[in-house]
Amino acid sequence: DKRTTTSFIDGSVYHLVMSDEFNVPDRTFADGHDPLWTALDKPDDDSSAAGGGSQQFYNSSFVTTENGMLKISTKIGKTRWNRYDPIKKQWKVEEAHFKSGMVQSWEKFCFTGGIIEIDVILPGDP
Repeated sequence: DKRTTTSFIDGSVYHLVMSDEFNVPDRTFADGHDPLWTALDKPDDDSSAAGGGSQQFYNSSFVTTENGMLKISTKIGKTRWNRYDPIKKQWKVEEAHFKSGMVQSWEKFCFTGGIIEIDVILPGDP
């Protein structure tokens, strides 16, 4: 049954409670456009050692659906925006060199336990 899956760990049967097949063409995910997902328009502000000062800007126009799949694109190109520095109390021009998309489900649905199954096709040669 496609609406259940069995745990590889303990054999528990889990029932499907949420599914998104992305089968509606040309969906948009800007804030307020979709009931399950939101694609953000924001810089990736991770300047930690782990993030290494990320060089991308998330843009909701880089997330859509095509041929029954969620499509997240990336493009090389400068993006500039103004950011307020609350410590220095001044606006600063920021710049990133990549544009990409990201989706989130904040305040739309919450995963509290169970199994997540996804089918992903990554770019490049298999």
